[in-house]
Amino acid sequence: MKLFVCSLFFLASAVAQEKKDTYPELISLLNQKLEKVREMQERSEELIREKSYITDRQRIVEIIAELNDLQAKIKKQNVDIRKLDYDLRFRFPEKGDDTERTYRKYNTSSEEIAEKKESFPEKLKRILEQAKKIYGPTQKELELARQKVERRKKELEKPKSRFQQIEINE
Repeated sequence: MKLFVCSLFFLASAVAQEKKDTYPELISLLNQKLEKVREMQERSEELIREKSYITDRQRIVEIIAELNDLQAKIKKQNVDIRKLDYDLRFRFPEKGDDTERTYRKYNTSSEEIAEKKESFPEKLKRILEQAKKIYGPTQKELELARQKVERRKKELEKPKSRFQQIEINE
């Protein structure tokens, strides 16, 4: 009896699934999943920006845990999107003529890619380095460099061994 009820349940769910899977419904589902991924990526970028400005260790640990959770969800959603897109392309090939014939890739963005986007202090550092290349070092840096050169010259003038200290007068 239990087997019969279970088989009816799976049969009913399969029939319901086939009735539901029309082209507009699948496109709508695909767009919803893409929107969810976009929202999760935006949240991930917000957390990364927040992490770069926070000094509280506990909050940083919480942010990293949330980022890991978001990235796992994004990867799962991207797998679902790829499956759905594949299903759409091959179940409804006539629709592909109307919309698009090229194949799209849904890239998964990782935490490292998002972190490579520069934070404010990194931008400032890069801009200062570019300014130094164009305009040269500041007066303070030049003075420190001169002092360093003078110290090095004095060190080189000092005798290195006791034999160099002996002067021979003829």
